Order: sequence, then structure tokens, then C-alpha cells
Amino acid sequence: MFFNLKNTFFREIEMCDASYIVKLRNNKTLNKFIHKKTITLLSQKNYIKEYFNQNLSKRTSYYFIIINKHKKQKCGSVRLILKEKNIFTWGSWILDHNKSFTAAIDTLLFVYSFYTKKNFTNCYFDVRKTNLKTISIHLKSGAKIIRETNEDYFFEMSKENAKKFCKKYKNLIIT
Repeated sequence: MFFNLKNTFFREIEMCDASYIVKLRNNKTLNKFIHKKTITLLSQKNYIKEYFNQNLSKRTSYYFIIINKHKKQKCGSVRLILKEKNIFTWGSWILDHNKSFTAAIDTLLFVYSFYTKKNFTNCYFDVRKTNLKTISIHLKSGAKIIRETNEDYFFEMSKENAKKFCKKYKNLIIT
């Protein structure tokens, strides 16, 4: 963890999280804004196993479980994928009914803190055009739409805007 949040904790995924991820990704209410793919317990366990194997020699991604600190329950997931030349993208962001009131902002703080503390120069991600709440939060955070398809907006978050966002919401961080 890169800093401590008042309401939310982030930890790297473990094999025991496979069934939770399957429930998240197969939930029709929660998965309506992510890329559709049938997820089984076996396929998720294989994915987690491969995730750890790929990251043995060189870190290529991070996969986090999001935990509501007050309820002491899992409330979502988020992945960060490292690309070439100090670029990363993020996604697979799902929050369920156990989330705290600040879970969305907390996730952005976590991701953008990661960005500003590591040697990354660019951050990119995409959001379904129908996901109006998420589009709004990204625009308010300082991310910019750089292109679009019929289905998605593609965003870029500058390092400068990520730092500004983290500074703005520093009151959610426990130092």
C-alpha cells in the first residue's frame, strides 16, 4: 500500500479471492460497464496463477482487492497493467454493495498515488460511454478524453493532474 486511507484498504489479490472475483465479474448489475467475458472459478484461479507467474521475473501488472475498512469486507477490485516506456493503464474496477461512501475516490487516490510515486510518465484507461457516473468522476479528477469509439471513451491522466487530485483529497489519507 502506498498510503493509508481512512475508509478503504488495498491488498494484492490472493488465490482465495478467486470466487469473489467470479461473483463480481458475473454479477449483471456490476459487470454492465466492463468487457464481457464468462468467468468460471477454474478460469479465475488459472488467471491468478498466471498473474503471479508473469510477475515473478518482472512486474507487469498489479491486481488489487479493495476492502471496506469499517465493514472489514471485500468491496471490489482494480488492476493496473504496466506498459512499455513507463506507461500504465488501469481497469477491471468494480465496486460492490459493501463499498464505503468514499470507495470510488479512494480508488482514484490509490491509483494516482501509485502513478505519482512510481516512475511512470503516462496513464491511460477506457470507460464505456454509458457509464456516466464513472465518466463524471474521471473528468472531475482531471483526466482528459483523448479519443472515442462508438462504445468507449479513452482517457489520459497527466502526472500533474494526478498530483493535483491527490493533493485535493489528502484529507482522506491517514499520514
